[in-house]
Amino acid sequence: MNKAVVDFLIIQRSRNFRVEAGSDVLSMFTDNKLNFAYLKLFNNLNTFILKSGLSNKRFLSEYILGYTKFNYDYISNKIIKKEKFQSFLKTLDKAAIGLFNYFIVEFIALYFNSRFISYNSNTPFENTQIYKLYNFLNISGLSSLEFEGEEFHKIYGYLLNIYSDYDREEDYDKYRNLVIKIKNILDKNELEFHISRLISYCIIKLEGNSSTEKFSREIIDLYDIYLNEKLFRKDNQKYLSREVFRSIVLNTIKYNKTDWLLDFVQKSEQYLNPAEAENLMDYAYMYIYFHKGNYEKALMHANRIRHDYFMYKFDVRDMILRLFYELGYTEETLNQIKSFVQFVRAEKISGLEWKKRYISFASYLEKITLYKAGYRKRIDIGFIQNKIMKSDNIYYKEWLINKIDELKSLPSY
Repeated sequence: MNKAVVDFLIIQRSRNFRVEAGSDVLSMFTDNKLNFAYLKLFNNLNTFILKSGLSNKRFLSEYILGYTKFNYDYISNKIIKKEKFQSFLKTLDKAAIGLFNYFIVEFIALYFNSRFISYNSNTPFENTQIYKLYNFLNISGLSSLEFEGEEFHKIYGYLLNIYSDYDREEDYDKYRNLVIKIKNILDKNELEFHISRLISYCIIKLEGNSSTEKFSREIIDLYDIYLNEKLFRKDNQKYLSREVFRSIVLNTIKYNKTDWLLDFVQKSEQYLNPAEAENLMDYAYMYIYFHKGNYEKALMHANRIRHDYFMYKFDVRDMILRLFYELGYTEETLNQIKSFVQFVRAEKISGLEWKKRYISFASYLEKITLYKAGYRKRIDIGFIQNKIMKSDNIYYKEWLINKIDELKSLPSY
């Protein structure tokens, strides 16, 4: 009976990888001098830890299990010989490294989040306690240490550096190279986190118009890793989420990676939720055909998309505006502009700046459409283009400028 209970506890704790809970059972075994049960459960948990990918959860588990092992060894030895203390030190060393790595990574994550929130809330970051602690601890100087797992916390150091100063492209290269180097020993969730951070950095650099060629290539390579490693399958998630799918579509089409996007869409269909797959495919093809200049096909796919996902409401509506214009549907474009502006103003979830950008886009498109329809005496198209070029608070700025350039090239201009 006792053996059956012990075996059940070992299997359950190991299956769930609950080292924290398993340590409680180990303590119980230690207190009751159940040496056989203790060693069996310890070895079982330790095997699971060693087989797991590198992550902060693993470091915490190594600390908990290591310190539990030290307590067990110390209590179970009635007479401790001198040489035994060397074994104790090794056990404590391993536990200390686990705790140290866990602390460093968690602290960097807190620092990163605090800095991000301070920036977005316009709050002086230098006034925060975490900023003062960061300088006191001199975390950037830890890279000179050599110990098990040092590469793991170094990637967090590089992450911290590039998001503290977006111009530190050398640290981006180090961060990316190190993540790729150790990706096969990282936990799946951990790898997804870092690939996503790398992608976010590329997007920031691309939006800042710096090193566009480099980072447009980088983002494609990172998306390939994301899909090939199936990093969307985290936290028991089976399918590629529509949020990630949308992000990939928008970020690749923006930098004219249409052929890569077409290949991605065809490959990713098998990873989409069957209930959403058709909708997502229509969404992607809407952008692909638009950028290939096949506006009728793009409109066909746009009209098939269900707007059950919040962001689709904006994406599809503003795309239909541009498609109507490209197809020469003047009356439909003007009617759609009025409907779109009413929709944006009535939307309660959107931020104020977001609304302003959409409304500015619609307002300028209305003037361009009217000019194209023949109302040229009332509209100074050169003045409109100049205003658009000087504005940073508008969506589809380049597209609007291109449409005006097309009008200027007409013989009757």
